[in-house]
Amino acid sequence: MRRAISLSLSLLVLVSLLLAASAGHALILEASCVVGASQSDIERVQRLASQDRDLALSDQCTQAVLEDCFVAIGSVYGRAAGLETRNQLLDTCERLSGQILIRAPAHAYAWLIDATVAGERSDWERMRHGLILSRQASPNLGWLSRRRFAIGEQHYAELDEAGRDSHLRDIAVAVQSVDGRQQVALYYSRRPHTRDRIAEAVDTLSSEQQNAFLSAVRSASRTMSSHGSG
Repeated sequence: MRRAISLSLSLLVLVSLLLAASAGHALILEASCVVGASQSDIERVQRLASQDRDLALSDQCTQAVLEDCFVAIGSVYGRAAGLETRNQLLDTCERLSGQILIRAPAHAYAWLIDATVAGERSDWERMRHGLILSRQASPNLGWLSRRRFAIGEQHYAELDEAGRDSHLRDIAVAVQSVDGRQQVALYYSRRPHTRDRIAEAVDTLSSEQQNAFLSAVRSASRTMSSHGSG
């Protein structure tokens, strides 16, 4: 009897220690998200490339990890890094977004990061798949639409019919915010080959939204002219 009680107490102590260790690890991961949020682009790239990044369970930490990946992959330093560093960076972001999608299969930002990595590796089928699923999961969130728009434009030639239709819908959502209008207007002004598809998307919006976009285009054109004359 005493032996059974002693064994039970030992197991209880062991379980308590494991739970405490697990909680401590979770706290460390959460704290690392706060640290990561204040990092420079160089620090982000170096940390992700070293694969010294794991996931905590909170939504805040998940968002911070995905944001780190998005910023690092698109940063000047991330693009200028050597091939080995670049591949390690992409490997880490692919792993982290994959872990999130196992836990939350409809996570729109995780699908966007997965699509971003696929685009960087010329895995067009996977990129198209990620962009479509990201939009399906969150079709009307402006900041995500703006980011999908940028990736879609970067790899427009690789989009299939469904991907191009989804791209038009992202344009229509993006231009309904000030930041989105400015972003799309810059593309319209600086890249003439984008104008037909942008116009097609904007034509589906209200007259008020169309006029707001035209105003943003005029502003972008004036900015270009002033820089050109300077």
